[in-house]
Amino acid sequence: AILIGGVNREKGTLDVVEALIRRRLPDRMIEDIITLEEEYRCLRWAIESVQFQEFFRTSLVARGAARGIPVPAVPVIPLGDKQLRIERLQPHVANGLIRLHASQTVLLDQMRHYPMVDHDDGVDALEMLGTGSSGRAGAAGATGAKPPAAPERGIGRAMFGGRRVSMR
Repeated sequence: AILIGGVNREKGTLDVVEALIRRRLPDRMIEDIITLEEEYRCLRWAIESVQFQEFFRTSLVARGAARGIPVPAVPVIPLGDKQLRIERLQPHVANGLIRLHASQTVLLDQMRHYPMVDHDDGVDALEMLGTGSSGRAGAAGATGAKPPAAPERGIGRAMFGGRRVSMR
């Protein structure tokens, strides 16, 4: 998943500008990020840095530099329970501090049905974007995380689905 967000520091809001969530090969993902960096000039890209993802991040940085488009990719090692990190998004979404566009249907669907989704790359990237953009004017997040086994309890609809999520 690749997400790009913009932060309004005066209002304390994070708008998800791009939510590109689909399966793709690492080479394609690197090319997509470089293209997006060329367009948006993000302050930083948060790349999960566990196992293969660290190789992915260093390859992304090297390829971007070789093309004259430096990608400010920083390694992120997730701390704590993934489900709890994702659940922390709920109040910010409910209060309108994290805003999505209605066209971001894959991310919205993952949020509504979390954790009972086949893939949670989008919500995982959203958590990284929210954490990485705190106090900044803009940020971007990417993750190549594998989906975990779904927990027994469902929080998705109660967590995200009760409120219509859109940009204002």
